[in-house]
Amino acid sequence: MRIPALVGVVLIVVLLPRIAHRMGVDAQLTSWFATLNPLLVIDFVGGAHNDALMMGLVVLALWLGLKGRLWMVGAVVVGVSAAIKQPAFLAAYALPLLSDPLTTWKGSHIARTVGKIALSCAIAIGTFAALSLACGLGFGWLNAVNVPGLVVTVSPTTVIGQGIQLVLNYFQLDSSEHAAIRLARTIGLVIAVSGVLALAIVEARKRPMSFLSWSYLLVAFAGPALHSWYVLWGTLLLPLTKPSERIQRIALWTTMVLLSYAAINLAWRNGALALGIAALVPLGWQLIHHERRRRRELDAVDSDAGEVGAGDRDR
Repeated sequence: MRIPALVGVVLIVVLLPRIAHRMGVDAQLTSWFATLNPLLVIDFVGGAHNDALMMGLVVLALWLGLKGRLWMVGAVVVGVSAAIKQPAFLAAYALPLLSDPLTTWKGSHIARTVGKIALSCAIAIGTFAALSLACGLGFGWLNAVNVPGLVVTVSPTTVIGQGIQLVLNYFQLDSSEHAAIRLARTIGLVIAVSGVLALAIVEARKRPMSFLSWSYLLVAFAGPALHSWYVLWGTLLLPLTKPSERIQRIALWTTMVLLSYAAINLAWRNGALALGIAALVPLGWQLIHHERRRRRELDAVDSDAGEVGAGDRDR
């Protein structure tokens, strides 16, 4: 299981900076934020999750999509990636738009773009179906779609649903004892689907990479189960969206929270809760120290710019 995961990590590490360079995005930020992300090291390398190969193939498909006509080959790669994990399908929508975004509302351009998107999705779905039939395993995975939701995680919808459910159970207002959790998860799925559709219509036509990154993040956080390796779907692509300083800070704090939760969860399962809680201290100190140093650097830059401006006025 570790070998395919490492293959995915290699694809991510090698191709993401190249994609950033081709898009005119900071390749150093991409390398630091995505490929050196501790979540990637812990979950994709240490955890050997199949999400690593899924995202490695998605990144490969995106790299092909930026090369013009090779987006159809990229759609085949997306189909292979979806055979590992189905969220990869979202990349099929973005592929044709990477090299030919919908910048005008001319009828001919809209028709051509919609046709490309439909073809990309058809190729990806066809490849996925062919692999499912060829391997002899069929579509039995459909029976296990609800498995992630059976495990208690820090999914916002699940946490909210459990909080409401505790109140209902205390006052004996729900005979099934899990109606609130089901309702909260359903609302989360509706939000995820609606949000992805809105991003597909509004964001994808000009910024397909932003559509893909934010769609993955929305699906991860609004879904019934949230694991740190789910967050990596969108986080790996986030630097390619040219995120603001504020978004980068939020992403840093989110990463720290997920790392802390993973440490405490692991410690709890192994009977060493104090060790897990202690992990919060160095992680929190490191991030706070980084934020303060970054703030001092920005203040110094602003101060230097002000002095230059004053010098120009004097002259």
